[in-house]
Amino acid sequence: MPPQHLALISEVAEAYSIAFSVAEAEERDRLTGLLEMLVQRGAHTKAELAASLELEIARGFLR
Repeated sequence: MPPQHLALISEVAEAYSIAFSVAEAEERDRLTGLLEMLVQRGAHTKAELAASLELEIARGFLR
């Protein structure tokens, strides 16, 4: 994965980890994995990645 994508994933993961008080390493790993998947699907800006993550979270609540 390109370095700019890794930096983007790290930035968004950190923001959401703080916002949701995610403290456990396992939860951080799952969040990072989901963000990596979203980048591979085409989310290449912070806004796109955040929006995609919020959509995935909403889908999870609707299931």
